Amino acid sequence: MKKINFLKAFALVIFCSLLLNISNVFAQDYLFNENEITEAHTKKEIIQKMNDIIKYNYNNSEYAVNPSIKAPYAAGSLQQGVIQDTLRSINFYRWLVGLNPVTVKYDKMERNQKGAVVLAANRVLSHTPTKPADMDEAFYQEAFAGCYFGATPGDYYSGNVSLDSSIMPKIIDGYISDIYNANTSNGAVGHRNSILDPLAYSASFGKAGSYSTLSVYYALSIAQYNSLSQNEFVVEPFFAYPSSGNFPRSLFRANECWSVLFIYSAEYSSSMKATFEYNGKQYVADQFMKEGSEPIVSFKMPAALIRDLGISNSSKMPACSIRVKVEGYKVEDGQSNVTLDYTVNFFDENNIVNDFTLSQTTITLEQGESTTVPLTLLPSGAVADSIVWSTEDTHYIRVSEDGTIRAIRPGTATVKVNVDGIEKTITVNISGNTNFLLGDLDRNGVVDANDASIALELYKSTTGEFDVEDILRGDLDNNDLIDANDASLILELYKTNN
Repeated sequence: MKKINFLKAFALVIFCSLLLNISNVFAQDYLFNENEITEAHTKKEIIQKMNDIIKYNYNNSEYAVNPSIKAPYAAGSLQQGVIQDTLRSINFYRWLVGLNPVTVKYDKMERNQKGAVVLAANRVLSHTPTKPADMDEAFYQEAFAGCYFGATPGDYYSGNVSLDSSIMPKIIDGYISDIYNANTSNGAVGHRNSILDPLAYSASFGKAGSYSTLSVYYALSIAQYNSLSQNEFVVEPFFAYPSSGNFPRSLFRANECWSVLFIYSAEYSSSMKATFEYNGKQYVADQFMKEGSEPIVSFKMPAALIRDLGISNSSKMPACSIRVKVEGYKVEDGQSNVTLDYTVNFFDENNIVNDFTLSQTTITLEQGESTTVPLTLLPSGAVADSIVWSTEDTHYIRVSEDGTIRAIRPGTATVKVNVDGIEKTITVNISGNTNFLLGDLDRNGVVDANDASIALELYKSTTGEFDVEDILRGDLDNNDLIDANDASLILELYKTNN
């Protein structure tokens, strides 16, 4: 199940040399952090993408024409729905890490089908399958190509093979996880790197029984990519799997390799290392592997981190946040050091917020009074990423970050509550209060020059901290603080009332 990597090394070297003039980018040591890579996806966006992968009815056959793994051999063909689901699966992973989508290379699908047939006929997983004695030579040559890699003009691709009883879209999960390679070749993630390559623009695949093949096609330059792909090339400093930001915990196990592809021309230094940070404690990866001559590295979580996460070596990741630093890349002729710094937020897909309820949707307050409105997340046990309370009616109410609603003036106002993109409203009716008088900072029941003086003293205060009640009474211009303008407005009230 190991990917042939020779072509990709050659392609990436050409790609990197054409990408940019590194000397204009790096004049000193540089840190690429998560603020400079693709914006993190929300949990809801990720779940929606995952749910959108499989649309075909798999109670029917995966095949439009059944393959034959014995003479007379026949390639067969996959149902169109299977092809589209598999493409959605490939593009889900590319989207997850911030890469452009690929298309199906239909003219090579038969080649991959023949490759799967020869593997199933031999019952041996191989990039270089032997020819069954009764197989036609022309059929075999195409089958061999479907399992291997191509390096001829217009046909640059990597070969990937798998033995997996899953349906075709789910087999992509196995290619991405690369558990087989991780266990047998000390951490190579060739299949993953084959699919998650920035210059990949198309893919073809085949299946016969439990055997599958996958070919991924690459451009050798950005210009060629843009001419071959429906999508413009997007350059990010680096791509990582697991990726920065929200990441479904079901897609990663403790014994998988982490991998990073650094886009710019780079070389390794002897001090190259990967460091994990969890709960304030740091762990250095004890297995750190370079991927040939490419600026790709793979590394595994150390046993101490797996133990502290409270899981076994083969367990899926728990809901947690892990910060990763990869140090030791050298650029600009080895003169500048580059550090990659990003955080992965593993989340449980079953604990995302689908809805929420408010204990009240209409409340009544007196001027100067404050309250909170409890909310309940659904389903039970769901964890929200973001709960935002806000109002546009600041003339009548104030709303704090924790949801405390404070009444200022008589009238009607609306509070918005947004939980992970789901928004609901609360209507607030404010009645007058004879004990609450705007501008009355000394609480003596009248607005006078003394209140203006207090406002000026508060304005000159170096602490910048005001009593909430002072803000409610003295912030006449609704800018959430007491300043010289409020003192002036208080004097205006004093003059008006006298």
